[in-house]
Amino acid sequence: MASRRALRSSKAFCDRLREITDQGGQLSLVQVYTVTRPPAESTVTPLEEAEVDQLVELVRQQTGLAVQGYYGSLQGISADGD
Repeated sequence: MASRRALRSSKAFCDRLREITDQGGQLSLVQVYTVTRPPAESTVTPLEEAEVDQLVELVRQQTGLAVQGYYGSLQGISADGD
């Protein structure tokens, strides 16, 4: 389950997407993905597949846009970024 901070961030992302489309922007597809290689910042960790799925569904419900989730390979990346 997503943390409150992640949920707020996700809702802000949806708000921004709506602002773009409300002002005439045309978005054919929103891509949601996670890191697939060890990131430079140790605080960045990959999303689980279920978390990507939750974000895809949230964006779809909140914006009405087409959304695709990309999972990547988490092999070799631990929860602490190593």
